[in-house]
Amino acid sequence: VIGDITKRSDLALTLVVVDADAGGTLRRPKSWREWLRRQRAALPHRLWEWYEAADYRRFRHEGEDPFTIVDLAPLLGSANVVVASPLRTKVVDRFQPDDIARIKQAGLDVMIRFGFRIIKGDILGAARYGVWSIHHGDNRAYRGGPALFWEMYERNPQSGSVLQILTDQLDGGSDGESPNGQVRAVFGPQQHALGVVRRRCVREGHPGVGDLTLQAGFGVTRFEDGHRTPAIAVVLDETLPTGRYQRLSRASDGFGGGAYTTALSVYSQDYLWMPNGRILRVRLDLTYSLSSSVGLHDASVYGTPVGFSGRAYPGNSFTADAAAEYSVTRNWVLALDVVYEHQGDTLVRGEVAPPAGGSGGGRFSADSASLYALQLAPAIEYNFSSRIGVLLGVRLFAAGRNTTSSVTPALALNMVY
Repeated sequence: VIGDITKRSDLALTLVVVDADAGGTLRRPKSWREWLRRQRAALPHRLWEWYEAADYRRFRHEGEDPFTIVDLAPLLGSANVVVASPLRTKVVDRFQPDDIARIKQAGLDVMIRFGFRIIKGDILGAARYGVWSIHHGDNRAYRGGPALFWEMYERNPQSGSVLQILTDQLDGGSDGESPNGQVRAVFGPQQHALGVVRRRCVREGHPGVGDLTLQAGFGVTRFEDGHRTPAIAVVLDETLPTGRYQRLSRASDGFGGGAYTTALSVYSQDYLWMPNGRILRVRLDLTYSLSSSVGLHDASVYGTPVGFSGRAYPGNSFTADAAAEYSVTRNWVLALDVVYEHQGDTLVRGEVAPPAGGSGGGRFSADSASLYALQLAPAIEYNFSSRIGVLLGVRLFAAGRNTTSSVTPALALNMVY
């Protein structure tokens, strides 16, 4: 990224902000009790560290390693350097006012985050267009980490990266659903080891603008204790085809679907008092979406070849999500989601022109075939407090057509600030 910036005549790298504590070593424990506490705290991560190290050693010769540490000094040129010492909490870095004032004096248009941890506070407004951050992993489907591991584990045929403008809300930055850039690399992670998937994501990812989604909602009713009417909301989504989807060098260069998609959702939830005095929270979410046809030319996200001219007809989709959460105690909660998804078949029809001076053109047609899936997601949750909780569950496909059966365990740590 730094190399690409320095090669552009319309961009200038004018300021580098360095973490004063970068590369610092952890002090030695003062006693065996402190050493034991550290080992105990790190124990949940040891298995993952061993797996990641073994995976890297096995595939370290699989192409160029984009994670190799290099010296950036030759690329920085005459850029000014600010050494910052942020105030640190457990996972958050907040820049001090003096450091922020020095950064603002540079009159920056954009700041790109490569170091530090989760940054919050006034530093996010120090540049005209904010602080940008690249996250390896599509956070619309996979939040948190490890980066790209769950895509590979679930044999997801698509993964990638996202470029965000950071806000004070964790994972709440603007992304491809807004008029800002989104980075994606499309490939089959189930065919590769984790280290290989990560390398391909870094090498093949490139910025672009995805489809834009506009949303409007209306609260029909509100929950009121003692009444039988649940809380109901109606939401209308309209997706505009602002991302590239045709005339591509390869299908993975696409960022959108090319169709105008309208989705209507009805969200409802209610709280039921059980005979034993405990609360059962139930909800039902229904969504139906339909898409317009798409005119296509050459290679596209629909798998058409170079020279193609025709149309794609995306299938309509329907999703129903019924869920229940039962409070066993103030800390323990049992949960179950039952999700039904149906996706209509997508048709592609058109003609392929023969290459210049040759033959081989003709009619082209493709049919993705419709699919449906019934998923069950039982889970148990323990809340240490109103802010922190841990969830252990599993997601499994109980039935389906043209879908891959799988059983996926899930472990999540929820923190609200």
